[in-house]
Amino acid sequence: LGKTASPLALFVIGGSLVGMGMSALNLQSGLLVAFKVILMPLLIYCLLRILPDVSQEMLYAGTILAALPMPIAFGIFGQAYGLNERALTPLMLSTILGFVGISSLIMLWW
Repeated sequence: LGKTASPLALFVIGGSLVGMGMSALNLQSGLLVAFKVILMPLLIYCLLRILPDVSQEMLYAGTILAALPMPIAFGIFGQAYGLNERALTPLMLSTILGFVGISSLIMLWW
């Protein structure tokens, strides 16, 4: 049962995204995603950069981890409280922009 939780969560989120369009995008969602995908990795990079004894690999790993998209749990909680579009729009947008951001970081550092 425990091994099926993640695939089922992805299935539920994917099924919920089917009927949604970009019309649900608003300023609040855009700011949330911008802070998560752009500001958070930049902040972690600067913080790890000024700390002593942080290796280059740890700097890269921490920054890439900070650039990961929002967890699926936000979509699940949004559905549970009747905020389907409001929770899933930032999730969808952060997944798309997270892919671009992480790919850019890997290309920059490779």
